[in-house]
Amino acid sequence: MRANQTKKWKIFALHSLGGGYNAGLHILGPPGFEVVVYEDMMPKQKTKKSIVKRVKVTARGKLIRHKAGAGHLKSRKTNSQLRRYRKGLEIPAGFARQIRRMLRIG
Repeated sequence: MRANQTKKWKIFALHSLGGGYNAGLHILGPPGFEVVVYEDMMPKQKTKKSIVKRVKVTARGKLIRHKAGAGHLKSRKTNSQLRRYRKGLEIPAGFARQIRRMLRIG
């Protein structure tokens, strides 16, 4: 460690006890350490990658998914069925709210 660097002692305080930036927090670090307080710092929320792979978000914010059943056994399905499988299907509003939460959208 260089001579001009100070040792830092990080503290993650989950709740402030009052008004401004370090209000109500009286924390003493070990001698020779600078105390750095990160107030109300929660971990970042991660998106669910499995949902990202399965759902497309349109420009207007609708959620589109693929139809099930188009992967195999195509010889016994009619041409009109196979054409319908190519189109996406909009996800209903009740499920869309949950999926938006998983995707961290609005």
